Amino acid sequence: MNSKAPKTGGRFKGVAYFNGGLFAQPARLELQDSELVALRQASAADWSKVQPEIFGTLFQHSMKAGERHAFGATSPTPPTS
Repeated sequence: MNSKAPKTGGRFKGVAYFNGGLFAQPARLELQDSELVALRQASAADWSKVQPEIFGTLFQHSMKAGERHAFGATSPTPPTS
């Protein structure tokens, strides 16, 4: 996703370039066996009923306010009465 040319094979075949800078240096994760089991269980679930906004909210709340602003992941300002 960091290359402007669409992938021609594999898992990401046909995925167009988007926000490549985010993927310039992919994160390396070292997962424990128990974390891999939990990840496999989560990946087997049917996530189609979950609204995408939920994932965005989780992503936003995983960062500090300064990080959210730097990544453009700021939440809308709540309405005032």
